[in-house]
Amino acid sequence: MGRPSGAKSKSRLNRALARLLCQHGLEVAAEQVVTDCDGCTHRFDILVELDEQSTGIGTGFSEAEIVGHSPFTGMRKAPLVWRSLPVRHALGLLYPEHLRNPPDSEVSPELASCEDLEFASLPRSVAGNVPQGQTAAPLRQVPEVRQTGPVSALAECLRNLWIETASSPSVEETVGKASRAIDHATKLLRDHGLGADSGEDSDPAATHALIWLNALLFQELLSAHLDSNTLPREHRNKEIPAPDPRGRPSVIFEQWDSLLRINWWPIFAVAHESLEQIPSHTAGIALPALRNAAKSIAESGVIRRHDIAGRIFHRLLDSRKFLAANYTTIPAGVLLAGLALDPGHRLWKNLAWSGPDEIARLRIVDPACGSGTLLMAVVQEVLKRHRRAGGDEKSRRAIVKALLEKALHGFDVVPAAVHLTATTLSMAETQQAIADMPIYWMPHDVNGGSPRLGSLDFLASSPSGGEAQFLQLFPDRESDPGRVTGTGEHVHDAFMPEQCELVIANPPFTRAGGPGSAKNTDWNPLFGSVLSRTDAEAMQQALKKTLEPTPASLYAGLGSAFTVLAHERLKQGGRLALILPATALTGSSWARIRKMLLANYRIDWIVVSHDPRYRTKTKNLPGRRFVGFSESTRIAETLMVATKAKASADRDGIIRFVNLRRNPDEPIEAIGLVQALLSMGRPNFEPRDRLGCRRVGRSLSCTSERPQFRTVAACLVDTGMDR
Repeated sequence: MGRPSGAKSKSRLNRALARLLCQHGLEVAAEQVVTDCDGCTHRFDILVELDEQSTGIGTGFSEAEIVGHSPFTGMRKAPLVWRSLPVRHALGLLYPEHLRNPPDSEVSPELASCEDLEFASLPRSVAGNVPQGQTAAPLRQVPEVRQTGPVSALAECLRNLWIETASSPSVEETVGKASRAIDHATKLLRDHGLGADSGEDSDPAATHALIWLNALLFQELLSAHLDSNTLPREHRNKEIPAPDPRGRPSVIFEQWDSLLRINWWPIFAVAHESLEQIPSHTAGIALPALRNAAKSIAESGVIRRHDIAGRIFHRLLDSRKFLAANYTTIPAGVLLAGLALDPGHRLWKNLAWSGPDEIARLRIVDPACGSGTLLMAVVQEVLKRHRRAGGDEKSRRAIVKALLEKALHGFDVVPAAVHLTATTLSMAETQQAIADMPIYWMPHDVNGGSPRLGSLDFLASSPSGGEAQFLQLFPDRESDPGRVTGTGEHVHDAFMPEQCELVIANPPFTRAGGPGSAKNTDWNPLFGSVLSRTDAEAMQQALKKTLEPTPASLYAGLGSAFTVLAHERLKQGGRLALILPATALTGSSWARIRKMLLANYRIDWIVVSHDPRYRTKTKNLPGRRFVGFSESTRIAETLMVATKAKASADRDGIIRFVNLRRNPDEPIEAIGLVQALLSMGRPNFEPRDRLGCRRVGRSLSCTSERPQFRTVAACLVDTGMDR
């Protein structure tokens, strides 16, 4: 076969490079045409989707081809948009001369083995900001951004672009502003006697400050960006007020009351109650500093970037103990949601991702939602599917509204956690009113002599479960308050749907008993958050009675109880996605749970970690190895994804075990890991040494024979062997 011309050779190299980058876990397309706001078309050699933004790559055999590339000159104006994502970055890539005219059959092999690709992240003087009539600096005149290496190095460079943006000074500055304001407000509250000698694991003064800052920030965003046409008719002529500039509690009370008449209940009701608990003169001292920080952060615009709110909250949570709880790391949430929403799975294969009505019919539940990391990861995955189905910005807003009002259901026993979940989900969507977010605080105490067990009250064997699916949200009040929404008056009842498509959770692992036999220990941290020993014993007895007819075990811990709850709420064909202690795979107290799973599910994914890195002890945080997927925890954990299947034939299939030697540190690394894992699919213990361009672990695949399943699980958990 003859050798191609120069232009044809470059085009074939571009397509081959796109395929190779896809093998490194990136979403890549070659030879893409993008239309700008003036209707002009620009052809990109290669475009790379990096979650919330895109990167364009201009290729060529000379610098002139790259510098004069038309898409980069088009970037002088508003960012070009591809797949509903702005093209934020530009890379130039020089192909070496020895690749100019390879035979067709050798294009991919030669490119894969090439070690001298030359590439650079183009500075603004090159990528689009060159005044007409002037010549941009050649790539080789900016050596500090020039790299030479194989395709794997290019893939790593692309990931680093995203990571650098996610860790950009604007984000760090935002975290710093929020942290300093919270520290200042916390000190003022402590100086006036709040929580100074509380003796609690959490810091009540800091928790109040965090909640107020979030509510004030969200109010600032609403007042600046909300489209009044999305409000209920009776509110359309009213402006959403910005928070009182003087930070007066009485004025802020009134403003939050008016917002609650519209909605956003999980955000402002929790903040309102938090503010109500503090004497007005004390709150009035702390609020002005928080209001000023909220205004500054809102004006910067960084908080409205997709999922930046979640990252900021996690950095704040990771730097001090606001709440006595552990939360899923953002990369682990991305990994679990990505595997659970595998587009090749039959549950999702034929779903119309561009249709909000179909999305609204989904039932996705997190019964222990914490700060909302897993639900936010689900939103990211759904929006990714929507973009790839050809959805535009208008339909995206409809999809988000369908998700937040109908599809996603979150429950937690900590009011501040419910507030964080609602804020995380809503922060980037302040242009429209969200009517009823099914995000609920669940009672976890003894009230009127009746023990309440949070989301576990929804278990069929619970006195409050079965037919009594509606639970009063504020049971300690004389009369349950109502809330006025766009659809009328509603009481505050929590409802967990049945026949769910997905239950995704990182439940608490606390258990009755410490190390050793359950019969030989009096230690009982199961209800350590309940101050009264009498109440703790009553709740333990209620839980024990509730779990007796189920496969769950008090000694295995609450994780086993939440697994049963998820099983009861899933429909046939639905997916279970859980973060559990690693002992769930081999521990004797988990035996009945494993039996339930093997009898009712096709196990799709099991992910464990043997990351040898160690994080040193810091203030309020223990030192820990990176063997878990939760913030601050010191125990080994496993990610499990399974499909509920009634027929034994449907339970047969390939089980994929993943033993990570390095946990993803950033969301983009987790995205790449998901893409690499989903692109595998070969049975019979097919090892993979490299995921992306760095060795992070091995994937083992086997058929669902039960002895083999147990053997591989034992190897992964007990010894961390690469088999």
